[in-house]
Amino acid sequence: MSEYGINDIESLSFREGIRQRIQMYLGSNDMAGVYAGIQEIISNSVDEYYMGYGDEIRVSLNGNEVTVSDRARGVPFGIKPDGSNVLVDIYSKSHTGGKFNDKVYRSVVGLNGTGAKATCLSSSHFKIKSVRDGKAATAIFEEGNLISYEETECNEHSGTTVTFTPDEKVFTLEPINIDFNYLCTMCKNISYLTKGLKFIVNNGKEEKIFFTKNGIYDLVLDEAEKKLHQVPAYFAYTEGDLSCEVALLWTEGKEKSFVFTNGAQQEAGGTSLTGVKKALTRFFKTRLKGEIAGEVIRNGLVYAVSCKLPNPSFSNQTKTKINSPELDGLAQKTTTNALIEFEKKNPKEFKTIVDLIGKMRKAEQAAEKAKAAILRSNKDIENTVKRKVFASDKLKDARKLGQSATLYIVEGDSALNSMAQGRDVNSDGLLAIRGKIVNALSNPLDKVMENEEVKLICSALGVTPNSYKAGKLRYGRVVFATDADSDGSHICLLLLSLANTLFPEMLNEHRIFRLDAPTHLVKTKTGKTFYYYGAEDFKKNHTAGDVVLLKGLGELSADQVRDSLFGKNQRLTPFNWTVDADILLNQLMGEDSDFRRDYLFEKVDFTTIAE
Repeated sequence: MSEYGINDIESLSFREGIRQRIQMYLGSNDMAGVYAGIQEIISNSVDEYYMGYGDEIRVSLNGNEVTVSDRARGVPFGIKPDGSNVLVDIYSKSHTGGKFNDKVYRSVVGLNGTGAKATCLSSSHFKIKSVRDGKAATAIFEEGNLISYEETECNEHSGTTVTFTPDEKVFTLEPINIDFNYLCTMCKNISYLTKGLKFIVNNGKEEKIFFTKNGIYDLVLDEAEKKLHQVPAYFAYTEGDLSCEVALLWTEGKEKSFVFTNGAQQEAGGTSLTGVKKALTRFFKTRLKGEIAGEVIRNGLVYAVSCKLPNPSFSNQTKTKINSPELDGLAQKTTTNALIEFEKKNPKEFKTIVDLIGKMRKAEQAAEKAKAAILRSNKDIENTVKRKVFASDKLKDARKLGQSATLYIVEGDSALNSMAQGRDVNSDGLLAIRGKIVNALSNPLDKVMENEEVKLICSALGVTPNSYKAGKLRYGRVVFATDADSDGSHICLLLLSLANTLFPEMLNEHRIFRLDAPTHLVKTKTGKTFYYYGAEDFKKNHTAGDVVLLKGLGELSADQVRDSLFGKNQRLTPFNWTVDADILLNQLMGEDSDFRRDYLFEKVDFTTIAE
């Protein structure tokens, strides 16, 4: 390890800090970060609209060059008595801007004076032109460095135009390819929050206009498929400086929520979304006179909540989650009023919703009964971890069960027989699954619990869903031992989905791992065998000799199993469960089969989810 001293301490400028660590300011150095930078510029124009200025925003795309133009007041410019350049500082100097002053801006998103600067300094080319009071000022930056600045007389309409190209030297995780349709969706969503503000989006080939009269009321109508009622429940509520709108519409599809604060979307939700959920649960619990899970109420619900408030608090610079505590109660009041008004004005449709939720509650109760049947089947396992699981040719139990024992869930009989020759019979158990088990994240719970493979896994582990007790586990650790290919990764995903659904405690307690299987082996002339785990490992590190490409664990001999999968050479990847991992898993195992397929075939290295 190298020495660490004063010469290793660096002091980065604001520009260098942003360009080297753009993730801190825009969330990531991939396309998500690029789009966050675009939204920061659009949000500045939206803020002007909220303050009563401007009636349209134009967004143009030319290759990867983006232009955002409004017809608002224009950004202030000029030289202050201390010699500072106002326009240049607004877009390049830290903690400079007008949004720190509540008298100037109140209900806006950007308050820390960093968003637009991050976009400017992370662009290969950035041009800002401001027109106000019969004059124009233009500043041009290259890679965050000021190239030119000029002020001229001008008879154009006041407003601000920003043209920029995200820098490939900054956004390095993937090639920059700005999608026109994505920009359209971004502007469309914002238009629902800005009644009367027109968005014009073009790419030189086509132009789309987004404008709404009814805000989020129109949003839920547009997003809902197979509506169960045609009129959304809607209410707008104001309390001092705070305002909130809620719109709700039940469908035959899946739950879909939209959260907005001061004109910006929060994909991760936050306090306002929590308030809506609380109100829904409390309201229907009263109407149905009994306990009911919030997930049951929201099944098929398309809903949106939009709040405005001064000085909002977000979880990070990218503003993906709203943290302002006052929005919880505000959203609860608004949601409750929306439901009360809907019941008064649309009694028949309201009864349809109540009846539907009642039926779903009965279905949930049936699922609980199915789960209870499994719990009863595992009663003996509850009593002792030493008890052998019911007879099965799929299971080779360890001799000594308990916290120090490890259960390897393997892919098929060939892998079972192969690994049986290399395991420690005292501490290692083997369980074979045949084919791909049921997807626990996309199927009803009763269907999951009826699956024979699921029953066997629960019994072998000694876990009973909803009554998890670490001390009664038959095995203290679980290892997914699947082939190092796309099918193996898919099976690993299914097993991970099962764990996350039925016994998430094992994930949280870091009891679940994936076994890294060798993909190549090399036999040297001296008789030695070397193992390599993945194409990159083989390419960088392989020695001379006869190369064998391994297609699965079942191809390994007993000696090779002992050498590569067990003992000192064993390579285990822990699943260190995080919120991001949970989100990714739900994306992979949800309805978007294209996303899942692309991920599995393009990123076969499944360990990325474990980080």
